[in-house]
Amino acid sequence: MRRILPIIFVGLSLQVVAQTGPTLIQVSGNASVETNVYIAQQGDTLWDLCDQFFGDPWYWPVLWSINPQITNPHWIFPGDTIYLTPPVPIAPQKLGYALSESHYTVRSHKETVLAVRVGFLSTKQVKASGTIEYSREERKYLGQFDEVYIRFKGPRKIHVGDKFLIYKTEGELKHPVTGKTLGYKIRYIGITKVLSTKKKLTRNVILIAFEEIKRGYKVVPYDSVKRIVPPVVNGARVSGHIVGGFTPVDVYAENDYVIIDRGSRDGVVPGNRFIITTRGDGIPQYNPSDLKDFPYEKIGEVMAVYVQKDVCLGVVTYSLKEISKGAPADMIPGF
Repeated sequence: MRRILPIIFVGLSLQVVAQTGPTLIQVSGNASVETNVYIAQQGDTLWDLCDQFFGDPWYWPVLWSINPQITNPHWIFPGDTIYLTPPVPIAPQKLGYALSESHYTVRSHKETVLAVRVGFLSTKQVKASGTIEYSREERKYLGQFDEVYIRFKGPRKIHVGDKFLIYKTEGELKHPVTGKTLGYKIRYIGITKVLSTKKKLTRNVILIAFEEIKRGYKVVPYDSVKRIVPPVVNGARVSGHIVGGFTPVDVYAENDYVIIDRGSRDGVVPGNRFIITTRGDGIPQYNPSDLKDFPYEKIGEVMAVYVQKDVCLGVVTYSLKEISKGAPADMIPGF
């Protein structure tokens, strides 16, 4: 007597509860539907399979209708593929291509950016910053909940409970075209809170440290280190340049931070988008006199996330190829 493999039928899946008997194979029809497939063994019949899998041998006409490749329901052979549920048809693939537009086409990418506060401060802002001069802690590197003493230059209203961002400079920033010093690239590394203002050295506690903090680091008034910036339609035509970034090399791609030499004085607001264009041959072997005959083509897009008077910090939201320091950056009205 042939041994029957007991199977529990659950939804569209078959769960094997014994280790011997016929082979059961599960294959996926698509991401949401499973097609259950059984490989026939010697002596199998549709009657027996319906009794085995569905508990009703009279289900065999339905099973036969699911398997039109079986020409005679009284005869199935070892190795035949039996579908226990209707197979999902695979849509035929359409061959060929349809060109809709050039990938250099100027169109906006309406993305919302979560900006982490790296940034830029003018020379004037750096000079006006407070400085962590001393600490009660008996070590060089400071961290969360350590107490520090900060000295501020010039008259400044500071109150107990005020917060400041701790930062360190990452190099002077010069304009790649004019050579003029614009200020300093910086990285925010912590948050401190004022505990006492009774002396010229204000006593503070470090609330958050993103990395090790040392004496000599500077502070500026607190602002959120993260900001969600939605896109804003450009209201003015503004032309500038990418003057720097925060990568080890002077080329940038998607999700990199860059600095553009245009700010609120020029009508830039957070959420405005600059397009980056270039022209010329991909391999610069053309005659320089022909450059004027090349059209400008879009290779990237930058969203302004922090805006100062003369500069703005932006995030590259789209890049077709690497974007170089000094590349033109243009705001187009209505973009």
